[in-house]
Amino acid sequence: MDDVICFMTDNNDRKPQKISTRPRLPQASLHCPPITAGNELGLVVYPNSSSNWEIQRVPEYIQVTYTPENPVVDIPFILSVGEDGSRMVQLIPKDPNVPTTQEDYQIAMRKIDTLFNDFHTPAGAITLKANCWFQTPENWDSVWMGITNQFDPPFPDTYTVRVQTDWYSASTTVEIRYQLKIGQIIKISKENPIGMVTFLERDNINIKFSVYDEELTTKQNKQKNEKLDPSYKISEKNLTPHNIWYQTNRK
Repeated sequence: MDDVICFMTDNNDRKPQKISTRPRLPQASLHCPPITAGNELGLVVYPNSSSNWEIQRVPEYIQVTYTPENPVVDIPFILSVGEDGSRMVQLIPKDPNVPTTQEDYQIAMRKIDTLFNDFHTPAGAITLKANCWFQTPENWDSVWMGITNQFDPPFPDTYTVRVQTDWYSASTTVEIRYQLKIGQIIKISKENPIGMVTFLERDNINIKFSVYDEELTTKQNKQKNEKLDPSYKISEKNLTPHNIWYQTNRK
């Protein structure tokens, strides 16, 4: 595979990366190589915003609370987006005696457009923009999806989409789409990834079906018995990201 080109919208050290651990799977992922490999299936991507956002779905609309990174120069606000497409922005100035201007509303709308691509497509769904875009080699696609093995809140159900990024460039960033249930809340911050991107070749895979034959069963039983063989000895030691030693047994 040729190089994948990653275009970044910011330079705040939030580059897409592989992360081998998960908050709710520290021990399982450390001692189970297949789970670790699943954690590293793709690159986690970060939101196209440096501020904090809280998103909640309530009956008939989605409410977004914006907390700026620098409240001295930026105004917090609350956005309500109805399932009928209506939008209402409520600015929350630091000094309530200072009137807000039309420019303040326009700044708020630009902040919204920086992170969100759309709302309620379908109802209860939101699409968040990441801070990057990938261009893949010819005949390779990008798969945008939720973070694998990520079970802790606030992550809701996530759509998985496959995009032919070897030629498609209508979007400017990776887009991660969530499906919120009523009452569900998502908190977005610059330190936490919002989704994952992996890459697949477009060629179809030919599957040949076969029965479980005796040769395969014998091979499986042999491998199981070898792991219990006393002649197995510790030949490798590795240090986990949590500074815990684990050992790999080989014959």
